[in-house]
Amino acid sequence: MSMEVVIAIATMEGREEFLANTIRSLAPQCDQLRIYKNHHRDIDYTDNAKFFFLQEYDRSVYYLTCDDDIIYPADYVQKMIQGIETHGGIVTLHGRILRYKGLSYYRGRHKTFHCAKWVNRTQRIHVGGSGVMGWRTDQFNPVDLYKHEHQKMSDLIVSLEAAKKGVPITVLEHPKNYVTVQPVPNEKTIFGQHVMNDTIQSSLADEVLRILPKLPN
Repeated sequence: MSMEVVIAIATMEGREEFLANTIRSLAPQCDQLRIYKNHHRDIDYTDNAKFFFLQEYDRSVYYLTCDDDIIYPADYVQKMIQGIETHGGIVTLHGRILRYKGLSYYRGRHKTFHCAKWVNRTQRIHVGGSGVMGWRTDQFNPVDLYKHEHQKMSDLIVSLEAAKKGVPITVLEHPKNYVTVQPVPNEKTIFGQHVMNDTIQSSLADEVLRILPKLPN
C-alpha cells in the first residue's frame, strides 16, 4: 500500500479567495488536505500552524506544507514525492544558502532560490521555503513545532529543527513560473511585514550556520 499524501496549509481571515484557488490546484493531488484556519481557532499559531497536523498521524505519511497564496501545478505532488525519495530528508522549491553569520536574513547577501523563478540545479541549502516543502514523517516529524515561540518564521524554525536533527534540505530544480504566486498586497505578507525588521530571523539564521557547514554556492 502506498504512503498517503497529506497537505497542510495555515490560513487567516481575508485570504479566502486566494485559498480557494490554492485548494483547487492541490485537492486532486492528495489523500488529505488539512487547513488550519487561525481565525476560527482558539489559538492563532500564524504560519506555524502548517505543522499542527503532524501530531495527528501515528503512521508514516508524505507531509507537504503549502501556502494559501500559491497556485500549484498538476504534477506538483508527484515532483515532490520523487524528490523526497531521490534525495531523502526535506525537499523544497524555495530557500537560501546562508553565506555568513551576522547578515540580515532578508537583506543580506545570502543566495536565494525562488519558487516562481528558474532554479537551474538541484542542491543542498540551509533554509527551505515551507510553502513549497515536503518530507516523510518517518524521516522527520517535529510534532511540537507549531508551538514554537517565534511566529511568522516557519521557514527558519523548520530549517533550524532539521539542522539540529541532521536532516538535509534540498531545493529542487524547476522552471520559471512552475508555481504561481497570487498577488497578495506586500504589506499583508510575512516578508513585507518583516523585511526591514528581521533581527530575530537573522539570529535564527546564524544558529543554522553554527550547526551546518558552509555550502557551495
